[in-house]
Amino acid sequence: MKVLLLIAAIIFTLGSFLNSQNVHSSVGAPHDLWTTKNFGESDLPCGIPTTPAKFSIEDKRTAENAYMLMAANHLAYRFWPGRRERILRQWGFTNFEFFDNSRTSTNGLWAEHKDFVLLVFRGTQEPTDFFTDANVTLDPPPSEWNIEGRLHRGFLDAAKSVDAQVSKAANIALTSKKPLILSGHSLGGALALISAVHLERQKTPVHSIWAFGAPKVGDPAAMRAMNQILSGRLHQLNQPTDPIPLLPFTSEEQPVLNQLAQTYGQYVPLFETLAANAAYNSAAGATQQQKLVTRTSLSDFARGFWKHLPRSYVCDLGNRTLAVE
Repeated sequence: MKVLLLIAAIIFTLGSFLNSQNVHSSVGAPHDLWTTKNFGESDLPCGIPTTPAKFSIEDKRTAENAYMLMAANHLAYRFWPGRRERILRQWGFTNFEFFDNSRTSTNGLWAEHKDFVLLVFRGTQEPTDFFTDANVTLDPPPSEWNIEGRLHRGFLDAAKSVDAQVSKAANIALTSKKPLILSGHSLGGALALISAVHLERQKTPVHSIWAFGAPKVGDPAAMRAMNQILSGRLHQLNQPTDPIPLLPFTSEEQPVLNQLAQTYGQYVPLFETLAANAAYNSAAGATQQQKLVTRTSLSDFARGFWKHLPRSYVCDLGNRTLAVE
């Protein structure tokens, strides 16, 4: 059963293979505040909080900010082609664009509001994304970062593939003198973190970074350096039972991975790669980290994975069952 659990765990998130066309839009909209008063009943799952939420630039880590940003993350998934533009206009965004790199399947959007510029990265949704997730080899960071440690090769490559779109959003923020906010769910959270550090190393200021249910992006040395660069502006929110933030694996799981590699490596070469790169930083919940490889029930993983889906994050932040501490 451990083998089945690990195979499921390798597939980092969101098995939703909905196909739709790419949408690029640049439109005008009223200069309304970004608030749930402007959310229509069909805009998001689970309805709208009974107490209106309003996004605040000054008070960064609030339940309202988390809900609003996760709502934008939900739009980054291509569930509603043709409707996302209308929703963004209703939410008060005056200029926006959806982007997609065909090689890496890296998707997202940037959107300009009267008070800020938002850059959102989509999580795993298409088959190519799973190859990005599973490319766990640890590589040195870009030389211009001037930091120690190693980073997830797949995430680093995906972030680089949309560097032009990231630069475009950053330039809009600089030109308009508006704060730049980066966010992402799952794989998207990892890309937001990497992109934020890259911008900071290019002397482009980032207001804050919000990662929801994101996997780990590097080893302990890299994470220490990245956290120091971002100096308290990184906000990570995880569902208590979400297994994805526990991936990839640390040295504590290496004995189990070595055994799997020896037994099944000839059939599943990925086990050998996982064992060779079991050097990622420990997750905040060390107890949960250990449970990931000691559980005997695949149903436990499945229940936790359900909480990882973007719908669950939106709903639980909206009804406050997922606390923002």
